[in-house]
Amino acid sequence: MKAGLYDRLRPGTRRDVLWTVATRGLTKEFWSVVDADSKQDISSRALADTALLRTIGLPPQWQDKGTESAHKLRELHCQALVTSKTT
Repeated sequence: MKAGLYDRLRPGTRRDVLWTVATRGLTKEFWSVVDADSKQDISSRALADTALLRTIGLPPQWQDKGTESAHKLRELHCQALVTSKTT
């Protein structure tokens, strides 16, 4: 399970896992299973990172551009995850 290796995932993969789980409404349940499966407390970091992603919005100039907007939002999310990991 990729999520069990959460801290080793590249920012893009980490973001995609977080975003997929969150948009399906499975955040707490999924990360509880990951904790049990990996015998580690991964959920606290993942939940904090999910909360961080939810605070990030697109600047007005990037809104309403379809897939370009989605790519830009993913890029902003990845940058935030890199920054949060180093601080």
